[in-house]
Amino acid sequence: RNQQEWLQRIEDANPDVQALRKQLEAAQASVAQARSGHLPTLDFVAARQYQESDTNTTIGVAYHTNYYGVQLNVPLFSGGYVVAQTSQALAHEERVRQTLESNRRKTQAEGTRLFLAVEQGIEQVDALIQAVASAEQAVVGEKKGVQAGTRTFVDALDAERRLYEVKRDHAVAVYTLANNRLKFLALSGVVDLETVETVSVWLSAARL
Repeated sequence: RNQQEWLQRIEDANPDVQALRKQLEAAQASVAQARSGHLPTLDFVAARQYQESDTNTTIGVAYHTNYYGVQLNVPLFSGGYVVAQTSQALAHEERVRQTLESNRRKTQAEGTRLFLAVEQGIEQVDALIQAVASAEQAVVGEKKGVQAGTRTFVDALDAERRLYEVKRDHAVAVYTLANNRLKFLALSGVVDLETVETVSVWLSAARL
């Protein structure tokens, strides 16, 4: 995945962002409901009437009458109530929208920071692996020089010191990379047992 795909996954996995998205949907529905107070309504009407005749010529005759129709209700302006309700709903929607956007930006910023930290950490670890190999060769060369009489024990000890420092820097870089990678994957919602085991192997290999 590229950076943008990871950031989108991080945003989708963030529980606060998801909750605020739901709140925004609810707020938008409230606005629509408040605005509907101005709109006319159309209802289906049905009725049934039963009547018995009580005249001398139609004794015992009953009538059943069914009525079907539609009823249109056109609300009149009701003292600004609908306007006030709509304004209140719109204000709430805007507050939720701003909170959502703020959380999205914070999440994106943290995701970007960790993404770049992981990329830079990988490059640093690779460079230090090469530095360790060079420092090890230098130690071997200094020891051979001591045996040949061209180098001193001080030179050999100095090479050993530089090797230890490079190994230390490599170990620190690996620990930092592992920490940032775990944080990044946790933010993305994809931390699993395999990820933890991989990081454990890194850390074991980086021990001085």
